Amino acid sequence: MALDSDSMSSTKRASFPVSSASFTAAVHAILQRGGKCLIPVFALGRSQELLLILDAYWRDHPELHKVPLYYASGIAKRCMRIYQTYINMMNENIRDAHATGRNPWGFEFVRNLRLGRGTASADARSDGAGSRVAAAEEIVN
Repeated sequence: MALDSDSMSSTKRASFPVSSASFTAAVHAILQRGGKCLIPVFALGRSQELLLILDAYWRDHPELHKVPLYYASGIAKRCMRIYQTYINMMNENIRDAHATGRNPWGFEFVRNLRLGRGTASADARSDGAGSRVAAAEEIVN
């Protein structure tokens, strides 16, 4: 499954709730068939948006709780620190979650896949299940 970086500005697309639902339904269907997802995401902002969507979807679907969900993006991780710092500039859903004591950027199911010298971190390799869903900003050799 591949996602673009929002470069089709003149193309009419489905509204966000519809596209979000179709995205998560497609990921879920792939996992139910025993498949794996690599989702290349090159746009900052879009990366964080997809991570929020996936984490919320995992939270609402207990059957996915044991399925590992990673992102491999040093830039996205650094940007999340900025988003946490300027929470007052985020959308209403993010501000409301923060106001009720839930850090929207403290993902419950999404984990950072730390890469070092071409290999995944020990944390990611030793979870026993193997990576099933990953969002990445670049393709790793």
